[in-house]
Amino acid sequence: RAHSGLEPWMLLNLAGALRDLGRDAEAAEAGQRALTRTHDHTFNEHNIWLAVDAGFVGDRASAERLLANVDEKEISDYRRFLFRIAQALAAISGEPVPLSAVAYARAVDRLRGLFRLVPTFLKEPALHRYLGRALWRIVRARGGNTLAALGLWFYFVLVVIWLSPPAASAP
Repeated sequence: RAHSGLEPWMLLNLAGALRDLGRDAEAAEAGQRALTRTHDHTFNEHNIWLAVDAGFVGDRASAERLLANVDEKEISDYRRFLFRIAQALAAISGEPVPLSAVAYARAVDRLRGLFRLVPTFLKEPALHRYLGRALWRIVRARGGNTLAALGLWFYFVLVVIWLSPPAASAP
């Protein structure tokens, strides 16, 4: 916080380390600071991470605004994995619980085939943790009670994410 001369790429490294340690609020602060600096090659990544954060707190408008700043053709599969998590969270943000079939389908569509994007995602602490949190949020919003949500979560992981072909890019 005391260093004013940090470049966005430096802040991305800091934010990544903080997220791996579970210090998400501090990581988001670093990402917000990076967006106030001159844009560099990390601009897309900062927007994606902040969109995921906005999705987790149910701020659809912020998540969609941040995702709109991302040039999807310029991001790696690792970042696309996060981009699609952010899209799924934005799709359910602000929706009444239990989720309608339409809202649920929008979220599920964004997560199809994620394991194929980054097959080693289980070795990536942030991806693993964020996907788990997103899945739990989606299935709890759709399933109601914990037991139903747990069953839906297992179905979701096995069929929707693992076995389904990847979703097409968002329009």
